[in-house]
Amino acid sequence: MRSRVISVALLLALTGVPAHGNQYSFAPHLWVLHSPLEIRVPPPPAQGSAGLRAELREVRSVAAHRSGDQIQRAAFWSGSPSFRPWFDIATRLLTARPKDPPKVGRDYAYLAVAINDAAVTAQAWSRVYDRSAPPVPRLLPATKPAYPSIDAAIAGAASRTLSALIPEYPATVLDALGQQAADSRVWAGTNVRSDVEAGLALGRAVATRVIQRAESDGYGKRWNGARPQGKARWEPPPGTSGAPVQPLAGTWRTWVLGAGDRFRPPPPPAYGSPQFLAEAHEVIDMRAHLTPAQVASARYWAGGERKLSPADMWTEFALARVAQLDTLDAAGAMAMVDVALADAGISTWDAKYTYWSPRPVNVIRDLGLAPDWTPLLATPLFPSYVSGHAAFSAAAAEVLGALFPEDDGRYWRMATDAALSRLYSGIHFRSDCDAGLRLGRQVGRLVIAHA
Repeated sequence: MRSRVISVALLLALTGVPAHGNQYSFAPHLWVLHSPLEIRVPPPPAQGSAGLRAELREVRSVAAHRSGDQIQRAAFWSGSPSFRPWFDIATRLLTARPKDPPKVGRDYAYLAVAINDAAVTAQAWSRVYDRSAPPVPRLLPATKPAYPSIDAAIAGAASRTLSALIPEYPATVLDALGQQAADSRVWAGTNVRSDVEAGLALGRAVATRVIQRAESDGYGKRWNGARPQGKARWEPPPGTSGAPVQPLAGTWRTWVLGAGDRFRPPPPPAYGSPQFLAEAHEVIDMRAHLTPAQVASARYWAGGERKLSPADMWTEFALARVAQLDTLDAAGAMAMVDVALADAGISTWDAKYTYWSPRPVNVIRDLGLAPDWTPLLATPLFPSYVSGHAAFSAAAAEVLGALFPEDDGRYWRMATDAALSRLYSGIHFRSDCDAGLRLGRQVGRLVIAHA
């Protein structure tokens, strides 16, 4: 796996100067902690101490008698990146809930930030103590230095953060998985017991700081139910009912924007104006002449049978791309992508509930343009302008394109396809998609500059 060297490459990237063979890197960045040594890690057992001798006996015994289950679990928690299982768990749990795009983006950001801050902090302390891996046959390459274990720190941070974000899932199960991930380093022969216990404790302390932020970010505030009335404003799709999704998400605390309205776009085309009517007719005409490729795009970006949201999908794309990096760099990249997704969601929901613009199906029927018209896909329960798919996708594509410039064009084609898929679906107007792409790109660029 490649490890990206900390450098001034971001500056070079933004000024168009190639660095390290056209590969740009970003310095390790903390998102919640202020210093990598902010949470104290006590010294490891001294060389020659009874405690360390006992730990070495344990790891030698394990190396000589590894069970098939231990080998399997050590391999499971050693993927590329090694923290991927925590994101897979998050995706499985988040997609079991009703669709809530800004909440999903928020939750991935907290998980990614917890993993990143735990990894950066553990690496800093490991350099302080500079302890080598145990001298035993190993299943995996040794982590240098070994105390505290970076993988154990990630496990402690991820398991505790997920427990707070998804309280309906048993915390005891997530804690047990965190312990298993830490123990797997002993089974693999890369760490002794004090390495992983110190790492777990550090990760859990990081999670406490992350959870404190989450508890005060504005999520969970009660909406008073007041919304503007009239056909020029959002109403639930015909034949449906229900409260709009997260009308206060635009007020949540952001990571880099300062406020959700920082990049608020100008209003959409006025209801009934020539441009508004032209966009409504475009939706009608497109629905009548969809190509198989357009239908496939609409269904793909709608999340398919797994019911993925845009943040789910772009998090998976990012995980696949960072698999070639070492743990610290991969964690940093994931934090940037998911922070961009979270702030894109907040910005998008600020616009949606500032303008309360109606969806195509309501407009087309209310104006009598096609009284029985139906979209290809079900219309979500939140206003139209701007498109969340467009904004989420553009924000992630902007960050991934900066991290991996050789793939910038591919990510932007994906983002554009994601935006247009909502037009094909009959649930957005073109101005929704265009404004969403611009908004997401602005968010992505700010995240890059911040990191």
